[in-house]
Amino acid sequence: MTSLYSWLEWNARVSIQNMVDLWNEAMFHHFPLSKELFERNVFHPFYLDLARSCLVIENGKLIGFTVAKSDTHKILSNDTCLWISCIVVHPDYQRKGIGTKMVNHTLSTVRCNVIVGSDPHHFFPGIPSENTTAQLFFEKQGFTIEGKAYDLRCNISKYKYTTLPMKDDYLVQRLLPKHQGELLQHLEENHSTRWYKETKWSINYEKDIFSLVGLFHKGNLIGFAHVHSKNDSFWIPSVYWGKYHNQNIGGLGPVGIHKDYRGAGVGSFFMMEILKLLQREGVNEMEIDWTILLDFYKKFHFVPHRSYVHAKRTNK
Repeated sequence: MTSLYSWLEWNARVSIQNMVDLWNEAMFHHFPLSKELFERNVFHPFYLDLARSCLVIENGKLIGFTVAKSDTHKILSNDTCLWISCIVVHPDYQRKGIGTKMVNHTLSTVRCNVIVGSDPHHFFPGIPSENTTAQLFFEKQGFTIEGKAYDLRCNISKYKYTTLPMKDDYLVQRLLPKHQGELLQHLEENHSTRWYKETKWSINYEKDIFSLVGLFHKGNLIGFAHVHSKNDSFWIPSVYWGKYHNQNIGGLGPVGIHKDYRGAGVGSFFMMEILKLLQREGVNEMEIDWTILLDFYKKFHFVPHRSYVHAKRTNK
């Protein structure tokens, strides 16, 4: 007997390891997942939608699950109110209507924009481009496939990064506890609500502020970057997927510069200094998560490593 339960009807925390095991049966080769990363990305009190997330059980065995997230608390203040973070079906049960059954449950009462991936604390920016089966599946569910995003990779140990000469007094360093207020003010005034909210949450509940690098001009913070060095316990997904094969992998993103300093070479200077810092810390291979700025990062020898397509459906 096959039964579908929402996470309001079935305590999903009891099934975390089963969901991780199912994920790895379906996707381990490209996206090896741990229980720690799954818990961190999914069980976020502001976004996890318990009513629209679901599991499918057959004869006591988990054969599929969907993680849905929504901006119920209006934290991000945009027009997307539902994300399908991931949908996983056991390989032996694919093409048997399980995925469609879960999508129908998730979208049954939705009256808004629905996006696959790119959710707060995302696993993927979209659907992996090589997964054409998933793309066709979502098209059949009424989603429009358009646009691309990329994860980039570079073996930075092969290159010597030379900082461009700067006329003024610029300093790049890891942030300290005393910089928190200035960092949050910079984010709120110069960047998206999402970057501001997610960074604020992260440094208060998930990681310390030393995992961010700041760019200072005459003592004032004018730029920031989330970096991921080889000894960090907290990684963005694109870095995590590579950790299974290379413990010296690092990462970067997001990165932002004060709006008054853009277009003057300051961003390139900041990037060079970050790369030099990570080289000193023993990082050899690096990932940049979820970007479309291929020309900018190409200057630092980064090339596309993975690509993703966006899928969107509007329910009215």
